[in-house]
Amino acid sequence: MPKSTKKKKEKVADFTKAKLKLGKGKKQPTNAVDTTFKARSIALPSQSITIDKSNEVHTTKRKQTFEDLISHLKHHNPNTRKDAIFGLRELLDTYPTLIPQLLTPLVTATVRLMSDEDQTIRQTLLSVYRWLMPLVPSDNLLPHASLILLFTTSAQTHIFPDIRLDAVRFVDVFLERMPNIVVTGWYDDTSAHGARVLDGYLGLLSAGTKFGEEDGETPQATSTASVVLSLASKLVVLKSLATFLRHALSPSRNRNESSSSCSSWYMASSFTSARAHRSGPSNVVWKPEALPPEEQSIGTFPLADVGVGDGFSLQELSDLRSAVCTESGTSSRRLKHISRLAHTLHPIVVATFLDCAPAAFGLGSTNSTELELITNVADISRSLYGAILQGESLETSKRDSDELSVLLGHMAVYFPFAANGGKRDIKVEQTLQGLNLIFCELTSLLTLRHADSPFPTSGSRNHKSKGKTIQKSTSVASLPFDRVKGYVSRLLAGEAHSTDGLSRPLALDAYSALLPTLWSLVNNVDGNSGGGVGEETIRVVVDHAMRIGSMGASKRATVEFVGRLMLLRTEREYTGSFRSNLSKEVEEKFEEWAKHIPKTLWELGANNLDATELIARFLSRLFQRKACRPETTKVICARFTPYFTITHPTRGALPGPFFKLPAAHRRLMLDVAVTMLDDRDVRAAAAEFLSTVEKSLAGQEDKGYWDQISRRRHPAGRSHAPSGQASSSIATPNISAVSNQ
Repeated sequence: MPKSTKKKKEKVADFTKAKLKLGKGKKQPTNAVDTTFKARSIALPSQSITIDKSNEVHTTKRKQTFEDLISHLKHHNPNTRKDAIFGLRELLDTYPTLIPQLLTPLVTATVRLMSDEDQTIRQTLLSVYRWLMPLVPSDNLLPHASLILLFTTSAQTHIFPDIRLDAVRFVDVFLERMPNIVVTGWYDDTSAHGARVLDGYLGLLSAGTKFGEEDGETPQATSTASVVLSLASKLVVLKSLATFLRHALSPSRNRNESSSSCSSWYMASSFTSARAHRSGPSNVVWKPEALPPEEQSIGTFPLADVGVGDGFSLQELSDLRSAVCTESGTSSRRLKHISRLAHTLHPIVVATFLDCAPAAFGLGSTNSTELELITNVADISRSLYGAILQGESLETSKRDSDELSVLLGHMAVYFPFAANGGKRDIKVEQTLQGLNLIFCELTSLLTLRHADSPFPTSGSRNHKSKGKTIQKSTSVASLPFDRVKGYVSRLLAGEAHSTDGLSRPLALDAYSALLPTLWSLVNNVDGNSGGGVGEETIRVVVDHAMRIGSMGASKRATVEFVGRLMLLRTEREYTGSFRSNLSKEVEEKFEEWAKHIPKTLWELGANNLDATELIARFLSRLFQRKACRPETTKVICARFTPYFTITHPTRGALPGPFFKLPAAHRRLMLDVAVTMLDDRDVRAAAAEFLSTVEKSLAGQEDKGYWDQISRRRHPAGRSHAPSGQASSSIATPNISAVSNQ
């Protein structure tokens, strides 16, 4: 009974509303959560102003210091090592001021990971090096170069091919920042950095070593060279090798050239000696110095009081002779090693081209991997055979010429290189154009080498100057000279080679690479026309030089090359065929281009001072050497007038571009004007030009200089070098030299 009463009360309680008593609040439900808290204070010790933070240790977001990260690089867990590399980048990226002071321990600890067996660690380290190297000055890298290259070359000879391939990628990073250190001693038999790096390349390519075989023997593979590379891996190695050889061999081509002028090595065989070709530029820059009026100085003449006993001793002369012989021996040894390296790589280059050419130039879209492989092997061949065939030694030219002929014979099947079918982007078109230019350059190298020896002796000069028949091997005679000539003509004429039907102007690098080919075609060294001058090519070259805009990237190079051709005949030590065999039509073509020069000067204004100076020096030499007819000089003189004063229909006389030039360039232009008037016939017909110059200089600071040089009336053949003018070259070394008699 009580039990049932209790249950009834509980059921009724669920539906009964509790009566609230006065002054008491509502009761909390039984399932309520208490969210109240009690705290006396909030402590933020890291933000306290009483703590000295001057000696605070820099850490990452994980509170890891530099020492902690360095210690984790030796951890047995690959993930820990990888996180440590990421932590180092985070720390140095957050605090870049730490890089100089932490560079030594950083390099010492990280270079060992180049040979880490975990691929992700090597890739992570490679990305960190690519980020870090541009941030470190080159001078700060030099003390660590030996250690870096020691571990890099060690990784190149690792037993695992993947590690050796990643080591090549590390070499690419170092070639960007310190190329001279990487290629040092590459042709020596010693353990120099460059020699070890090159051996690593050859080992990956299964080519053996460049020093492991004697002349005439087939290169033998090294013990670690049994690696079959995929196309992508082979591209990595060949691309890096091409960059390595470009840095190692490029100084030999331009060591005698001005940094602002195009190389003229291809003209060397047309001079009587190497000295004649390398004799300039020899511009003499006069730098006047004056003492203050209150000071006095007694003149000293150190060259006048040299005693008889002050000359060289016999021992000193012997040491000098030994030094010269040593330098000559080094050059010969270097050329021999280049020839041996070319012989070692020749089978790989030919095999790579034959394997990739059908896919790169066949029907359908262009395969980028195969095309890049072909481009890189062609670049390697250009570097090697360019250095060999431009050398003065003939010891190894026979074998190298034959091997180059074999390669060009295979390439000639696809020349001019183009992808059949489908649209191509601009990058592919530039790659194909570069490949065509390499083929043209290699062809011209071979033909120039077979046309003549580089530097004939004085006794053989008269023997070869008349009636010489060029002897060519069968392989050289089979090269497609006609197709090369046609391609060059179409390229200079601006005909469209792209799939979109639009013609693009020739870039400066492309025009510079084309110069050896133009020289061989101008001289007709293939002998198909009896060894005469290639007048058709001359007309195409001159037309292109006149058609290109004054502000074009290659305008300066065209002026320099055509100026060389026009002035080359005035060189006494020049013995080439491009001397007296020009027809009247070609002579008029050159003079038409010369008449075009004042317009180019006017359009340039003060926007390109290097090109302006080059043109001014060309005109000075043109008038000094009387390389054009007086009628042409009169036309140039008349067209030169607006350069000083412009006659506007409504505004009257206005100053020309001459007054926008710096002082040194203005004086150089006044020298050109005076040299132009040295000829009596021209001076008699140039009264208007002379009057214009006089009026334009009235009240100007250059008036005194003009009066001084115009009164002297120097005879032809003298130069009027202004004080303080900058030196520049115009043509081959002899042509660029200013006569300072």
